[in-house]
Amino acid sequence: MNSGRFLTFLLFSSAFMMTAVILQNYLMPDPQEDVAQQVEVGDGAPQVENNTEKTDDGNSTPASRAVAGQPAGASPVEETEAQTAPAETPTRTSSDEFVTMGSLNPDGLDRYLVTINKLGGTISRVELNVRDADGRFTYRDLIWEGGYIGCLDPVDTPDGVRVRTVGEGTPASVAGVMVGDLILSVDEEPITSADDFEDYLESRTKPGSLVKISVKRDGTEKQFEIGLTEKPIQVIRPEPGLVDDQFDFPESFILSLVKPGAIDEAWPELDRDMIDANWEVSKLTENLVELKFELSEAKLNELGYQGPITVFKRYKMPEVPVDAPADLTSRTFHLNLEVEIKNGSNQSQQLAYKMDGPTGLTAETWWYANKIHGRQTAIGYIAGARDVVGANGVNSYVFYGCPEIVKGAQKTITQVDYICDPGNNDVRARELKWVGVDSHYFNVSMIPNVKPGEPFMTNSVWAYVNSRRGELPEIPKNARLQKLVDCTFQMVAPADLAPGGSLIKSFDVFIGPKDPVVLKQYGLSDVRTFGWFSWCSIVLLKVLHFFYLLTFKTSYGLAIILLTVLVRSLMIPLSRKAALNAQMMQHLQPQMKEIADKYKDDMEKRAAAQRELYQKYKFNPFGGCFMMFFQLPVFYGLYKALNVDIALRDQPLIPGMQWCSNLAAPDQLFYWENWMPAVLAAPTGWLGPYFNILPILTMILFIAQQKLFTPPPTDDQQKMMQKMMTFMMIFMGVMFFKVAAGLCIYFITSSLWGIIERKLLPKPVLDTDKLALDGGNTRALKKQLKAEAAKTEKRDSEAEARRSRNAERKKKLKQRGN
Repeated sequence: MNSGRFLTFLLFSSAFMMTAVILQNYLMPDPQEDVAQQVEVGDGAPQVENNTEKTDDGNSTPASRAVAGQPAGASPVEETEAQTAPAETPTRTSSDEFVTMGSLNPDGLDRYLVTINKLGGTISRVELNVRDADGRFTYRDLIWEGGYIGCLDPVDTPDGVRVRTVGEGTPASVAGVMVGDLILSVDEEPITSADDFEDYLESRTKPGSLVKISVKRDGTEKQFEIGLTEKPIQVIRPEPGLVDDQFDFPESFILSLVKPGAIDEAWPELDRDMIDANWEVSKLTENLVELKFELSEAKLNELGYQGPITVFKRYKMPEVPVDAPADLTSRTFHLNLEVEIKNGSNQSQQLAYKMDGPTGLTAETWWYANKIHGRQTAIGYIAGARDVVGANGVNSYVFYGCPEIVKGAQKTITQVDYICDPGNNDVRARELKWVGVDSHYFNVSMIPNVKPGEPFMTNSVWAYVNSRRGELPEIPKNARLQKLVDCTFQMVAPADLAPGGSLIKSFDVFIGPKDPVVLKQYGLSDVRTFGWFSWCSIVLLKVLHFFYLLTFKTSYGLAIILLTVLVRSLMIPLSRKAALNAQMMQHLQPQMKEIADKYKDDMEKRAAAQRELYQKYKFNPFGGCFMMFFQLPVFYGLYKALNVDIALRDQPLIPGMQWCSNLAAPDQLFYWENWMPAVLAAPTGWLGPYFNILPILTMILFIAQQKLFTPPPTDDQQKMMQKMMTFMMIFMGVMFFKVAAGLCIYFITSSLWGIIERKLLPKPVLDTDKLALDGGNTRALKKQLKAEAAKTEKRDSEAEARRSRNAERKKKLKQRGN
């Protein structure tokens, strides 16, 4: 091979890639940001300062103003004349139903905006507030396409649509919307129900839109112009009823007392009080919400216990480093949950308490992604949108997929999937290390805080379908929809109370992305599972992230292209060998055709003659397949890497591009579910609700490669095989129609590389003299084949003559015997 031309090819490819990176940074620079300043106005609510700036003609114009939570440069918020009063939003909001903690302030010093429901003292919602260098949400909601005003939890009342929650730092909070306001209209369109309000925001607004909202407060109408932002991801949320929209799903971290010594038997009398009644907010500070519920002495006496018993739940926010709010190593992706059970009697009492896990985790990838099951030995099992994971004193990692939890719940005798098994003779099996619910890119896990040498012992911990007092939601029959069923866990632990004493247990509740740096801080690295060829996935990710740094962190799409170039460059020796193999096949075509014609009615003799021909010239007809088998770990490893790594979530092929804006998902060129058959375009259909162009391009390139580089068939069998390969390519295009766009970029780049390599690089030359495949020797080969055929025919005729003589001899012997 001409090494000079090969080196020129590699240098040309590398120079082209680096030029593309430089031009991208030059032609598409990062947008310049206007820094929005805030000053205290009126009653202390944050307001955007009305700065002015000079234009070229010397006139003063109002400077642009950014809303809280919105990157600078987006549509500003403007006051209208109808907004007669300054914003009146308090720094903390509390209503008869909800209390909030944290904020969505763009400085990122609050990791979360948490909404706590007083009903049962549960967590209703956790919105993740992590910002990038441009002030945008690092983890935004990929399903919601409208603008975000804040989660107001609107509810229909006889007086109108009432606002029940206003989180600090949301656009609504900055504008001055308050709890108790009645929403009258949006952009002068009347709002008659909470559903109308949510539908308008989702379908008729976009991030950066400016909306006019009219509300009634204390009998007075007020108007606000609010700049909408992108919506942050809600890691925990009220379960939206994805499989049963009529079921009343319990919210996260329900706490109740259970009968002493029982594993899963609740006290209905206490459940109704503790779960279905409001808890009292007994303490409220900047980073702490304390709720309490008191069980009266009379109630406990009815159950044979002394009282009163007071139960406290304390939610505390971590402190985010002021100088590095985006630092992923700061161990700030958790809430501290403290449970205290206080014995108000003068007698010791033995109780137990039950804690339910998180519910309603985000399920954004369920219709296209195949989440990897955490047990590699679980052949035939699949993972779901919300799986239960954990660790005990015996097993360092326990995984139960949502479908198997659902299947166990539907059995006549319920199958219990234990994290901590009370029936295990090993007491360490009841020691809880951690337990959580795992979605595709996010995880919520409860980690007990214990002193060294003091294990956290439980009665039991098990996975179950989120239900209310044993009543299950409607389980869909469609196996794909069953992946959406909301699954969580329940933990029962002992509570031995001394006279007048208290039991206090503390947990760190991790609520965050499955980023390897973040997970390592909490000992949760096992939840990031790659399955088979994990070593290949990890290596490819390291190389991919390195190339992303080379692109100045502008495009993972370009990083995937560079990774493909590297992989194909390393495989050039194999591809050259495959090309030689193809040439050998072409040179042997005349002999192959002659053998096929000679033995067209005898497949056994044809196969024997072909094997003899292959052995003579040391030719392996499957030698060209070695490159395909070599690529299998790379393909599978990259498929899993793109499927697991959260870094590719919400990363566009080209910055600013709306199409193909998420390399970890299908490219979603346009929405077609409304006019395509459900068997194809439903979320559970073969193709999904979006038309994706990249799998089509991949399929076309695969077929083109096959046509360009496959030798022409020598017989009907080979012709049929090539047709089958073409249909197989089309079938693969259907099967992979919903794969990640990043994987399609790899296939497209690899196919184009293969075509360019064959066309640009010099073809390998087959030494026909050495292989005795020139014209003269071809005639000698024909003569040799004829001689061998004659010998075979002679042997066959001699054998037939012997059989005839033997038959004649047997006949004469028989006649003599008679």
